[in-house]
Amino acid sequence: MPDLKFKPHRARLRHRALQEPQRLFFIAVPVGLVIASVALFALAGVAAWPAILFLLLLYLLAGRRLMHPRNRAARHHGGGGAALPRLPLTRLPLNRLITQGVHSTHATGRSGALFCIEIDDFATLRHHHGLAGTRRIAHQLSLRLRSAVRENDPITRISPGRFAIWLDLGHSATLGSSIRVGSRLRSVAETPITLGHARVKISCSVGLCYLGAQPNRLDAAHVLAMAERALAQARQSGPAGLGMHAAGTHPKSISLAQRQVEAKNALEGGEIRPWFQPQICTTTGRVSGFEALARWHHPARGILGPSEFLGTLAQCQGLEALTESMLGQALAALRSWDEAGATVPQIVVNFTQADLQNPLFTDRVQWQLGLYGIAPQRLAIEVLETAITGAVDQTISRNINRVEALGCRISLDDFGTGPAPISLFQTCPLAQLKIDRALIRAIPERPRQQKMVSAIVKMAGPLEIDTIAEGVETPAEQAMVARLGCTHIQGYAIAHPMPFDKTLPWLWRYNARRARLPAHSDPKRKTG
Repeated sequence: MPDLKFKPHRARLRHRALQEPQRLFFIAVPVGLVIASVALFALAGVAAWPAILFLLLLYLLAGRRLMHPRNRAARHHGGGGAALPRLPLTRLPLNRLITQGVHSTHATGRSGALFCIEIDDFATLRHHHGLAGTRRIAHQLSLRLRSAVRENDPITRISPGRFAIWLDLGHSATLGSSIRVGSRLRSVAETPITLGHARVKISCSVGLCYLGAQPNRLDAAHVLAMAERALAQARQSGPAGLGMHAAGTHPKSISLAQRQVEAKNALEGGEIRPWFQPQICTTTGRVSGFEALARWHHPARGILGPSEFLGTLAQCQGLEALTESMLGQALAALRSWDEAGATVPQIVVNFTQADLQNPLFTDRVQWQLGLYGIAPQRLAIEVLETAITGAVDQTISRNINRVEALGCRISLDDFGTGPAPISLFQTCPLAQLKIDRALIRAIPERPRQQKMVSAIVKMAGPLEIDTIAEGVETPAEQAMVARLGCTHIQGYAIAHPMPFDKTLPWLWRYNARRARLPAHSDPKRKTG
């Protein structure tokens, strides 16, 4: 950590030295005043009263001066009364700081960026913790910002709770790398700040103005205005937002970076949530589970499917965070269904190849299951054929076997259209095969597809692997795949994906409708 140019123990000594005259004044002076008054009255009698009143007036005026709010603030919310050390900020005026950065960027052909960082809801913090409390919060944040950048990177304070940092990003930096730096700066506020005996949770929004290599010459006011505009956009997206503006950058690069920022903000802000599509057992008609499907609740464009954001999140390494969010929300939904008395045997969550390559994959899954109190047998981990067959090392295979040993079920998605070899059934402990919708679409009119699905079902049966017909859209398709022996079905013929708040009403309606139908069973098939 760089030298912050202050010594806390010296600050406390200075504070004590300043406090001693106050203690002396409020303790010793009244005693001396009483003694002097008695002596004057004994020597001069009634004539001493003007002098006594004059001494009393001086005492009251000096006390009022010492009890001024600015002096009281040093004792209020101070965590023991310690004075704040000097902020580790640059003394250079903001205007000159930006001008020097822009000039260096233009002269050397290096990229640079101005970051504006603001504490969210600063006025509310001041209301709850007072002026001195918010000063201490801002001070601790400035220490964290200083430790997050290089020692010679200038940091200055724009206003209470708002800071500016100019960073020289070098020759090879891109707009994407400046966004990652902004995310890192934003994350310094994640750890709660200690304030006296309390721990205060804060968040920060970040706006950045990126200057690419050899941009047009800009003045400091223009650069600051663009950074402030980006900060305003970040605040509009919610707490801990991230906004950006770029100069000297190709419009396509700006558009891509803006999409990445928007997608990451949506993920961190809870706008991307699971919708749930039911799976039905073809033998009993009971609900055998729900699959969690990611949907973006975009504030302007409405509900967006995964094709609108998965690629963008993949470009900014956000897929693992998406999976973790979906897993947590899916397990929370399963627990809520249990508490409501609904019968949902399992939840299906999709995992990517990046998830399966993480050495901590099994530990993360086990931790989430324990957090929500869900038995591992009720979680189906759905993976694509390509995620398994395209693996170049043994990490994916080890993770799949470890999580299966934990009790989770492994479901292979889009089976029948990919490159999965027959040997996969020997090396991968599969519990479910999802037959791709390309083999289900219009299956009643296509005998060859019927034979292919029948062959898959006959292969899976002796291996005790369930088969799920995916993308069943019509009653005719539903009847055909059930006749061919698929143990479960999923698709629009049953229900469209739905948000969590609509799942329980759908379950009650579906179970009531099923209860009115005559009971049926088939002893030759497995039940769901």
